[in-house]
Amino acid sequence: MELSIGGKADLSLEGQKELVARVAASKTFQKSAKQREIFLYLCERALTGNHGIREQEIGTAVCGRAPDYDTSQDNIVRVHVSELRRRLEKYFEEDGAEERCLIEIPRGGYAPVFRLRQAVEVPLVQKVSATPWLLRWQVAYGICALFALCTVWLVVRSEAFAKPDPRRGLNRLWSRLLVPGQATDIVLADSNLSLLQDLTGQSVSLNEYLNHQFWRPATAAPWSADRKREYEMLMARRYTSISDADFVGRVKAVAIPAAAQVSVFFSRDYALQELQANNVVLVGSFRSNPWAELYQNRLDFQFEVAPETGLPRYRIRNLQPGEREVYSLSEAKDTEQDAYGAIAFLPGANKTRSVLLISGTGIQAIRAGAEFVMSGERINAVKTLRDAAALPYFELLFRTKRVGGAARDFEVIATRTR
Repeated sequence: MELSIGGKADLSLEGQKELVARVAASKTFQKSAKQREIFLYLCERALTGNHGIREQEIGTAVCGRAPDYDTSQDNIVRVHVSELRRRLEKYFEEDGAEERCLIEIPRGGYAPVFRLRQAVEVPLVQKVSATPWLLRWQVAYGICALFALCTVWLVVRSEAFAKPDPRRGLNRLWSRLLVPGQATDIVLADSNLSLLQDLTGQSVSLNEYLNHQFWRPATAAPWSADRKREYEMLMARRYTSISDADFVGRVKAVAIPAAAQVSVFFSRDYALQELQANNVVLVGSFRSNPWAELYQNRLDFQFEVAPETGLPRYRIRNLQPGEREVYSLSEAKDTEQDAYGAIAFLPGANKTRSVLLISGTGIQAIRAGAEFVMSGERINAVKTLRDAAALPYFELLFRTKRVGGAARDFEVIATRTR
């Protein structure tokens, strides 16, 4: 049974999963990436039957803490979960006011609870006889109140027309990628591959990747046989980031009403025939997602690794006034650091399909790029995209602030349309 807002209450496992996806994709959580990550983690644990969720597990899995960290000295999980409870209440009071099922995290624990919303009883109003003077006063008061409401309605209506509808920006992009009757593939980054290249200082091409020559950098490195075996073991596993998994959940929430067919692939398991036939979303630069290499020569904002420092950066091939040729992640280890990313929306290999590329100089920048493509407000804020009659194919280079392990602020540096 499909759970729809205002429809029948569905507490089946599938209904609960769809409710989780709607909550995570709502505007209440758009600017709260950490609360959304914790929410998805807790719901996944609860929906798989694991209700004994401990604070230390959350800190390790989501907040980057060591497995043996002291929760009595570090209250990061309690702070985030307290904020998460507040945001859940806000969602079900505002955006999710018509949801028939609720999600709560009772105090004293971390396991989410799914329950039906209780009906609100409306008390009966007793009929009271009114004197003539009271009736005249009520009529006058009613006319004034009606006038005030009309004035407010006109103001709100004028503001609504002046401000672009966020849903329009989101729909103009995703209606080209999530098309009923067409398949859409989300290809996630290979975090192991990126780590291996960082450790060896050598690159793996798409051709080597397709031929499963993952071991070449480790084989060529001057390491002991034991260390090489360790890296072979590393590359035998498949790891991607939590932010990538979060992005998949948000895209699938958009895909449900579009009735689109969405498949998720680890980049190592993807195949060329799918890329040529389907709409594709590639997450990560060619360092972690070698499939992006196929589009490198079509891009004006090109990701590269500086040979002298080994740091990731972007180079602009065709400079416009006010632009720099290179935007690089600095070597500084300050608490606040500039990070850069790029988004490209291009025609696919099959001209009736499209491809979306999200890359960055680090996980935080990629997360900021994913936030952009899932925010109609941010898409509308880019004038060249907002003012076009139909959303053009485009490239966008942006800057974000890397503060600790999170991304903050979002500034568009340059755009190109096609």
